[in-house]
Amino acid sequence: MKPNAALIVLILLSSYGYGQTEASLSRSKTFVGFYFSGNQSWMTINGGNNSSAVFSKEAGFGFNTGFTLIHELSSRFSIESSLGYVRETNQNSFQWVSVSGDPNAVVSYSDWRNSFTWLELPVIVNFTLWRKGTQSLFVGGGLSTRRLLSSVLEISTLMGNGFMVASSRTDMVNEWNFFPTVQAGAHFNISDQSRLTVAVSYQRSITKLFKTTNAPTGAVSQYGDADFTQNALNLTVAYTVNWDSLRNRQ
Repeated sequence: MKPNAALIVLILLSSYGYGQTEASLSRSKTFVGFYFSGNQSWMTINGGNNSSAVFSKEAGFGFNTGFTLIHELSSRFSIESSLGYVRETNQNSFQWVSVSGDPNAVVSYSDWRNSFTWLELPVIVNFTLWRKGTQSLFVGGGLSTRRLLSSVLEISTLMGNGFMVASSRTDMVNEWNFFPTVQAGAHFNISDQSRLTVAVSYQRSITKLFKTTNAPTGAVSQYGDADFTQNALNLTVAYTVNWDSLRNRQ
């Protein structure tokens, strides 16, 4: 969608729900709208068999944005899905505390700066814990499917002889990944036809993140067949309107 077309959609959505009365519009069980999230992501290492290596991580910041849909299954349960764009960044370091063999051929330190962009489709079931007036609290869980759009890994490697090698890789991350998701949040009704949602969620990848065969020599291979997990903490604000208010405007 072109930027100007997307802006028009957002303006139209934001105009719905104001100046409407309960009598003037029917109310469906479906809400549609848009959201924006700030995220903090980091990688953790799984497996591997090299006890002489030290792995450290540093979280980075990014964002998520897109369109969302929520359908109320009952007074307590609802199902939520969205289509969004995700950008994540983080940094990792690999340091070997002991070396053996030829010191000129051993990697002693490696630093990775990672950036990922994904197309994301989560499906989450929410349960309402409490409701009073125009406010409600909920918790939820589900699964997010991600398709990689791009990845860049900038790698700086310090060899045992003090020689520094810098490279950039774009072919190391698998195209598809799945992220179980848990969240907690609150709905604030602006009117009978529109509401604002604020939520905090945590995501963790469960499928293999990297193509091990494409790993740089002396990096992942030093751990054996190690794997990595991408983690993300998100703070989301969403604005949604009732589907019937959109249909009645046509």
